[in-house]
Amino acid sequence: MGGMDPILFVTSSFISVLVNGSPTLEFKAQRGLRQGYPLAPFLFNIVVEGLCSMTRQAIEKNIFSSFLVGKSNTHVNLFQYVDDTLFFMKTSLSNVFTIKSMLTSFELISRLKVNFHISFFGAIGLKDNVLEWFATIINFMILNFHLCILALSLC
Repeated sequence: MGGMDPILFVTSSFISVLVNGSPTLEFKAQRGLRQGYPLAPFLFNIVVEGLCSMTRQAIEKNIFSSFLVGKSNTHVNLFQYVDDTLFFMKTSLSNVFTIKSMLTSFELISRLKVNFHISFFGAIGLKDNVLEWFATIINFMILNFHLCILALSLC
């Protein structure tokens, strides 16, 4: 090949999809789903419904404590917008380990990956050394509340 490294091209593949636990007939994959594709946010929301379900189950099993809001103690625990996910919780070591376990499980099941380069952990009223410890456990950067998240200023 005259000093050039060989290049492998994959020109076709066949895939099957599980529908209610049963595989469909194989079909040829002709195009990939890319960011910016009109259906991408919709398909992402379908997949991350699994993460919502994990969160609900963790609350039901008393291994995750939601953040409570208002006089009626409304549970607030998960907010999703396009491909951003915000967890709200009582600040505890148990919740940190539960979130870490849920995200790890979600990665294994969905094959989606958490982008740790842009993932943050923050808390209000928590000592800096505890905040750093929790952020290290979950492998997130520390959230600076002067950042703008989802076009909302958190100061």
